[in-house]
Amino acid sequence: MAKTLGTFMLSPTSSSSSSRLISRRDSLRTLGLGALVVAGAPLFSAVSQAAGVAPSLQGHEPGYYRFQIGEIEAIALTDGGLDSPLSGMKWWAGVPDKEVSDALQAAFESPSEIRLSFTVLLLKLGNDLVLVDSGCGPLFGKIGGWLKTSLAEVNITPDQITGVIISHAHGDHFGGLLDGDHQPVFKNARLFIHETDYKFWTQEKPDMSAVKMPEEAKATAVKNAQLYLNTLKDRWTLVKGGDRPFPGVEVVDAFGHTPGHAALLIGTGENRLLHIADAAHHHTLSFEHPEWKFVADVEPDVAVETRRRLLEKAAKERLPIFGAHLPFPALGHVRESTGHFEYEIQPWIVS
Repeated sequence: MAKTLGTFMLSPTSSSSSSRLISRRDSLRTLGLGALVVAGAPLFSAVSQAAGVAPSLQGHEPGYYRFQIGEIEAIALTDGGLDSPLSGMKWWAGVPDKEVSDALQAAFESPSEIRLSFTVLLLKLGNDLVLVDSGCGPLFGKIGGWLKTSLAEVNITPDQITGVIISHAHGDHFGGLLDGDHQPVFKNARLFIHETDYKFWTQEKPDMSAVKMPEEAKATAVKNAQLYLNTLKDRWTLVKGGDRPFPGVEVVDAFGHTPGHAALLIGTGENRLLHIADAAHHHTLSFEHPEWKFVADVEPDVAVETRRRLLEKAAKERLPIFGAHLPFPALGHVRESTGHFEYEIQPWIVS
């Protein structure tokens, strides 16, 4: 597997403990709903040094992790993240809080918080620089939207990006396509999205009846998706399962979280990575309890089937996976057990 996942080149993100608790409304942002009032503190807070006093070790450190997928150069880029109190909202539909808390505690995690990262993948494919998803942009306030800063840390400007593949039309995945004035950020990039997702979100009334979110949040999800998709309507290339928008990148139908949610197989032969996008949100709970239905799933039953199918594929074929909300740098492997799965985080290698 050393051929598949290469060496670590720089430091991880560090976060401020003062920002760990966020409001219920900020919790909704990670579901791709965006544009709600920002009431929580930023994930990273800048702390100035007073004269004669040792500097604080807290602050924002844009995170990136360089690795290889065979011959393909790749970088995982942080876009932010959050810690959400379980008391703020229900993340899994119909699952009692105590059951979630017990599962977290059994995994040596805080029993009162859900922690999720926002991570974007950058690929060098020949002469193309391709992003998989674009992060939160301005939709999530200070807990997200760090992609441009992270790109700058690896000396990449938005104008150098030549392709963006959007896994699905939730705000934490498409929000970085437009700036605060609704102007395109990646002016030279071809944009790709699954045709099923595009058609779902751009119809007059997308069916959100199975989404177990407040009506306000569901309305915001639709509003933002339609705003972004329509603003960029002349730039979209619609793809479907089996298509290869770039050499070495294959679209995989992964429906359920949204009707046209897409995964990606990246690489060739033995050197392949499966980008599962939002097929699994949490590195413990989504694997230990693949049957749990995530609260933002548009088609919950289909999402459960998709999660099992992708995780089984990764386990049986020993494919490394990348997940948009798995712990940074979002890389790991899957082990199949009786009735559930286990996630093995890819170790960082310093050289």
